[in-house]
Amino acid sequence: MRRDLERSLNPLVTLLPRYLFASALATQLLALVLDVPALHDIARGILGAAVLVGLVVLTVLFVDYTTAPVGSVTHRLRGLASASTSVLVVGFTLAWYVRADVPAGALFAIELIAFAGGAVGYWEVLRQAPASLDEDGEEMLDDAWPFPATR
Repeated sequence: MRRDLERSLNPLVTLLPRYLFASALATQLLALVLDVPALHDIARGILGAAVLVGLVVLTVLFVDYTTAPVGSVTHRLRGLASASTSVLVVGFTLAWYVRADVPAGALFAIELIAFAGGAVGYWEVLRQAPASLDEDGEEMLDDAWPFPATR
């Protein structure tokens, strides 16, 4: 049971929201540069889908975080992943709600800051992740290293 609780982060949960938020950011930039009304509508649709998916992913990450054994590497990684995803979701949700009240350039700035904050958090998750786990779930330095890492 402990082995199942200490499985690594699900790539679908960690990567899907980042790709959706990146596509929302890119579409917003295109709409800002080209000033085509259809692109503004597409950017709004992608942003709405990204926010909805982000909220679902935050729920999944919260459940994963609470089921991980306290003090384990997995618990720390899931906490970092949920924090970085929270930065993305909160920033892009703010952009969704203030969309009608601010100019397009300010909206893009809000999205860019949120995306940069989420990227820094995700980079920290990757930096903190162990290179591999042995058969007991213990952290190892890398695949070639035969002994558990001592920290």
